[in-house]
Amino acid sequence: MTAIDHQQVVIKLQEELKGLYRKCVDADNKLSQIRAQGMGKFSALFGEESPFDVQSKTFSDYLAETAADVAAFEQMSADDVEQWQDRLAKILTKLQAIHQLLAQFKKL
Repeated sequence: MTAIDHQQVVIKLQEELKGLYRKCVDADNKLSQIRAQGMGKFSALFGEESPFDVQSKTFSDYLAETAADVAAFEQMSADDVEQWQDRLAKILTKLQAIHQLLAQFKKL
């Protein structure tokens, strides 16, 4: 993996985070409205078996964790391909989980 490839992947991940940001903010606003109506009594959006370390009632917290992972990934050396691929796979799993839950939430 070259440094240029690594940087291109980081740029794509950052673009993905930016695209998800507005969707997460909108979903969080909707969740606030639902909780204000006395509904939405849950402790976290994702269960304990999710790819996330954080347990939160907002999409933004999960996106922030993923953004921190991307920032750490950006600082990694592209020379350790196995570690690089492992870290990238975890980030992609988190992004996919956020996308899937947002899609389910939008159907409500």
